[in-house]
Amino acid sequence: MKTKAKKGLTALVLGGGAARGMAHIGVLEVFEKAGLEFDMIVGTSMGALVGGLYAAGAQLEEIERAIVDMPWKRVVSYFRLNLKGGGLVDGKAVVKALETILADTKIEDFPVRFAAVSVDVRTGERVVLQTGSAVTAIRASISVPGAFMPVMDGGRALVDGGVMEPVPAPTARELGATCVIAVNVLDHPAKRHLTGKWAHHAERKDRDAPSRRTAASRGQWRDKILAFTQKIAHKRRERRAKKGTGPWLGSVLWNSMRIIQYSLSEYQMREADVVVEPDLGDVLPSEFYRGKECIEAGRKAARQALPDVLKALGKA
Repeated sequence: MKTKAKKGLTALVLGGGAARGMAHIGVLEVFEKAGLEFDMIVGTSMGALVGGLYAAGAQLEEIERAIVDMPWKRVVSYFRLNLKGGGLVDGKAVVKALETILADTKIEDFPVRFAAVSVDVRTGERVVLQTGSAVTAIRASISVPGAFMPVMDGGRALVDGGVMEPVPAPTARELGATCVIAVNVLDHPAKRHLTGKWAHHAERKDRDAPSRRTAASRGQWRDKILAFTQKIAHKRRERRAKKGTGPWLGSVLWNSMRIIQYSLSEYQMREADVVVEPDLGDVLPSEFYRGKECIEAGRKAARQALPDVLKALGKA
């Protein structure tokens, strides 16, 4: 792996990926234990949430409790439907949750420099939030279009930064970083079918999402439902494969979005000195209850990348 710089302004870049972004907690844990400190943290979406809380001085245990160990009923309350605005969820509950940790803290008062990447959905302009309300900045960066209402700020309608910059390494460079360590938690359909990292569907169906089936066997109703829907999905794919028909509409749209986002992230990761990519297997962006798996995947990837990270930071 190339090392572009050994000293100067260091930046840790945390990319978006919804539930998969919980892997950032594991990465931070390994880096923290190794004594690594960064001059700046730049985050998009879930990377902005985890990175923002960490830059504000929150302990990793506190971040894990707030995001991973959250009671199911509280998670549901965050997604109460709102049909009057530009998103299905108004995000007020999310704001209240962030305020319990960050209160009215401003980004410029963080002990570590921080930037959250968002996009003005009206103009297509990338908006990098480095000052002002930390809660507003993070809420804007995690506002998945269509799901959350945009954040209105200074006449701008801000949505998830992953629309334009899923791995904001270019922003880190523009902010003066001479050494960038990036964490990418996105995946690509080709990884699942064309490489040995994840086996093809037909070979892995009996191993698919073991945590779901284990939880289902213990009687957790939501996991019983997820395991049942997964079984139906497997059978539907098998029938389509036998008939020689193509994937259904949902798969076409979902995989197309993944391809676009991952391709964009690949381009942006060229700006990083080291890229950490946790192996998150079949974890879906919506599966927040699989946080422990994500964190462990983050730990494993960070340990493997640590020698390269230390070299890039000039500490090897």
